Amino acid sequence: MRKLRNFFVTGLIVLIPVITSVLVLRFLFNVSDGIFGPLISRLTGVNIPGIGVITGIVIIMVTGLLAANYFGSRLIRFAENALSRMPVVRGIYLISKQIVDAFFHPETTPFRQVCVVEYPRKGVYTIGFVTRELPGDEASEPMVGIFVAATPNPTFGFYILVPKSQVTYLDMPVDEGLKMVVSGGIIIPANMSSAFQKKSSDQEQA
Repeated sequence: MRKLRNFFVTGLIVLIPVITSVLVLRFLFNVSDGIFGPLISRLTGVNIPGIGVITGIVIIMVTGLLAANYFGSRLIRFAENALSRMPVVRGIYLISKQIVDAFFHPETTPFRQVCVVEYPRKGVYTIGFVTRELPGDEASEPMVGIFVAATPNPTFGFYILVPKSQVTYLDMPVDEGLKMVVSGGIIIPANMSSAFQKKSSDQEQA
């Protein structure tokens, strides 16, 4: 009986990641096909499963081709400027673009550094991304602007201002921090524990 139970558990360990991957790919396929598939069906009168995915891939390739030449890049820049001026779309577009830039172009991302703050209450820590530092004066200490990304979709989140003394900066690339947020903590860099140890020792000395 114990051997049967072990076989069952081993089978689950092997199959769950496979089934999860298939379900995620199926979801992405259905979403992609659902965006362009109905449009193609209306234009052609033919409903072909998967045509939306193929259309999406073609659009992505054509967009990349346009972005690689002078006139296409100017056209894309004009569209980006138009989107960045729309009241509602502006916030969603700019944050999404910043997240994508952080993944694919870390050197140009507006996120300066990964950090940890004690938020939303004492004893609970949140991963954030530093966007700017605001200098203080004689009456107040410097503040740090932090974008807290949501899991598993980092294009959503919120912005907080935290006193600099309450911010722990992590020595890790921004894209690694984003991977940690997207994975829901499954991917955790090794220096996370050392950062918390340093914070604890600093608090004890204080």
